[in-house]
Amino acid sequence: MPLSLRSVDVSIECNGEELTPYGADIEGEALVSAYVASQVDQTLEVADPDLEDVPFELDIANLGLIQIKILRVVDTRQKRISERSKKAGSHRIGLGEEVESSPSRTQSTSKKLDSVDEPWVAFNFRYLPEDMLRAKGIIPLKPSHPTATASIAYSP
Repeated sequence: MPLSLRSVDVSIECNGEELTPYGADIEGEALVSAYVASQVDQTLEVADPDLEDVPFELDIANLGLIQIKILRVVDTRQKRISERSKKAGSHRIGLGEEVESSPSRTQSTSKKLDSVDEPWVAFNFRYLPEDMLRAKGIIPLKPSHPTATASIAYSP
């Protein structure tokens, strides 16, 4: 089950399986925090196709925390239209000769609406072994095996 805030859904996966977030808490307008159970020698991954190939930073001071910050951006490219095109109203096209060209380099022109210090939305996933999360009361204890009890009826 992903964490969700401001129409953004994010979850953590381990071995391709989505982990259950425990103790989810909304902190302010733009931050959601939760715990996930980590496993020895297993890799945790952010499960959101929109977040692929996004750079990340490793902060040794925050081991045990996966923090995801989402910023909004606006495309600031302006398309130029010639005066002739505006007046013509319609146009015809045809296929020409094949022309070999070199790959073009596209430069992104966008403006950030949010900053890293004040993101649109942020998700904090704290990870600990399942036993530690149970010991802290974050994950409910496993039901114990029922014990057999005997009752003896006494009649004087």
